[in-house]
Amino acid sequence: MTAAPAVPEVARVRGALRREVRFEAASPRRHVRVEVALTYGPPAVEVALRVRTAVGVELDGQPTVAVLVTGIG
Repeated sequence: MTAAPAVPEVARVRGALRREVRFEAASPRRHVRVEVALTYGPPAVEVALRVRTAVGVELDGQPTVAVLVTGIG
């Protein structure tokens, strides 16, 4: 997956809780969770929304996308 690291202010994609990117296919619609660490800059919610959009566009099937910010700085 190249979309999340390409978003400005994303320092790295990291797996603080589990894997950096987790795909869940058990629900009727595919779901993806992405864990990211951010640099200082715009509010985290703005960056998370950009990551969510970028990942959703990159993947086929229009999965739901959750972004977990695991660190800032």
